[in-house]
Amino acid sequence: MSPTATASDSPSGARARRTAWAPRWLVIVHRYLGVALGGLMLLWCLSGMVMLFVAYPSVSQDERLARLPRIDWAHCCVIDGAAAPQAEVRSARIEQLGAAPVLRLRLAGEPQRLIDLSNGHVLAGAGRADALAVAEAWGQPIAVVPLIRDQWTVGGEFNRDRPFWRIRLGDRQGTDIYVSRASGEVIQRTTRTSRLLNGLGAVPHWLYPTLLRQHPALWTQVVVWTSLAGVFLTVAGLYLGLVAWRPFGDARLSPFRGLMTWHHLASLAAGVLTLTR
Repeated sequence: MSPTATASDSPSGARARRTAWAPRWLVIVHRYLGVALGGLMLLWCLSGMVMLFVAYPSVSQDERLARLPRIDWAHCCVIDGAAAPQAEVRSARIEQLGAAPVLRLRLAGEPQRLIDLSNGHVLAGAGRADALAVAEAWGQPIAVVPLIRDQWTVGGEFNRDRPFWRIRLGDRQGTDIYVSRASGEVIQRTTRTSRLLNGLGAVPHWLYPTLLRQHPALWTQVVVWTSLAGVFLTVAGLYLGLVAWRPFGDARLSPFRGLMTWHHLASLAAGVLTLTR
């Protein structure tokens, strides 16, 4: 070393200076947290690209109404005094359910009430025969399964309509129709293709596997903490990358070599995009 050289000019001095700004514990945490979360973040990215082109399965109100049979007005409309609602009525509709016209009432603070307008009595819900009659408007039923939830009805928006009849139709698309046992309405529809593509898109992107999503509080905590860990990983990576970046006064932009150079420089650009998207 020349007499005029300083500690910062020597390899050991440079290492000491970088350590002061980039403590070893932060480097280690970033490294191994990146190994743990890198796959998950890549999965989020790729599944989000699938979601750009594939919507989550659903049934629109227009689709559902278009499949309803004509109302049998000849057997309508009788309402037993005991069936009259005491709570505030939020909405009311008359539809045909199976062989009878029914009045659907959405009440404040109560589940949907079904009134059989052929005799005025309150219905306990839609039985298997009713569900099959509803499904026949969508295709030929070949199998019926009672269930409370599955992968495509696991979200909280389906809670008021549980449980369900899942009815497989005998078509080439492998269509499943979900009929609410509480209301007799078609709540969900999936096909073989939509199940496959959403298994690659929405399910991993939203962390929606049934085993986890059926526990809302746990699912919320997992989403929040993995997201926070991902933000910390990104911020720490940007910090470490900027500390090591040499845009001025150096022939090389990065002190690293080989793949680590690509990781360093590409991650600086990708990190900003990830943090601000």
